Amino acid sequence: MEDAWNAGVKVTGVTIHYVDTGVDSGQIIAQTPVLISEDETIDELTERIHDAEHHLYAEAANIPVLQIRYPAFETREAAEQEIVKTLVADGVTGILLAGYMRILTPYIVQAFEQRILNIHPAL
Repeated sequence: MEDAWNAGVKVTGVTIHYVDTGVDSGQIIAQTPVLISEDETIDELTERIHDAEHHLYAEAANIPVLQIRYPAFETREAAEQEIVKTLVADGVTGILLAGYMRILTPYIVQAFEQRILNIHPAL
């Protein structure tokens, strides 16, 4: 991605494909472009690509996605209240955290007590 950024490429993207013996040569399952804006940083682009990846993976697996941007709320508790409200309204009974790199507040833990599973890579 950084090479594309440095070369002035205007569009990058996300591709999900079957793994085979070649590199990036398996049948494509899903793909989405990500436009590169001239006024964004490499970190901002990286975040947008990760967002696109998460949505594309979920879409390919027919899994609904809820994305909450914490900076849009005054406090973490306010963001998590919105998360709980949405999850409960959608009938969610448990939460699987995959790559969730925040400490949950007591509010969300109490709302889903004994029904939260956290998995993440050990890097």
